[in-house]
Amino acid sequence: MKDEQTLFEKQQLELDQNLEKRQQSLTIVQEKYNQIMEQVELAEQDKAGIESQMKDIQAKISKEQVEKKARVTAVPAKAAVTSNSNTGVALKGTELYVTSTAYSHEDSGSITAAGYNIEKNPNMKLIAVDPSVIPMGSRVWVEGYGEAIAGDTGGAIKGHKIDVLMPTSAAARQWGRKTVKIIILD
Repeated sequence: MKDEQTLFEKQQLELDQNLEKRQQSLTIVQEKYNQIMEQVELAEQDKAGIESQMKDIQAKISKEQVEKKARVTAVPAKAAVTSNSNTGVALKGTELYVTSTAYSHEDSGSITAAGYNIEKNPNMKLIAVDPSVIPMGSRVWVEGYGEAIAGDTGGAIKGHKIDVLMPTSAAARQWGRKTVKIIILD
């Protein structure tokens, strides 16, 4: 009986030690959990601060874009009646001055943003525009070029810029870059 009691006491001691180890492990895990939760709370505070800064930055960018658009649209457009020197016919519409460059199907794709095949029709009168300034599909008279269709867009064509279609790259280079008067025809 004494052997059994000793055996029980030994087992009880092992169980008590095991319980103590598990309680210590649980305490360590609880401390780590608390540390992690503190870090999560700090991260959420950082996130909220960053989101606030992002909103401020986005508001500033939006304000700058509105101001820039206001400066671009502040260039006065006036109704114009101009005589086309080729035909002698008066042209009615909105007059603007724009920076113009030129391109050809040899330097770009063959299909325009409006679906025109300029490779098959390299002599057509077409211009690339910023649709927020000159609506796609508009008829436009361009000084030194004639009447054209606004039928293309381009990555560099923003604001008061146009790109006139020429039949060859050489003709496009000859056009160069210049300020021209245009009339968006009524």
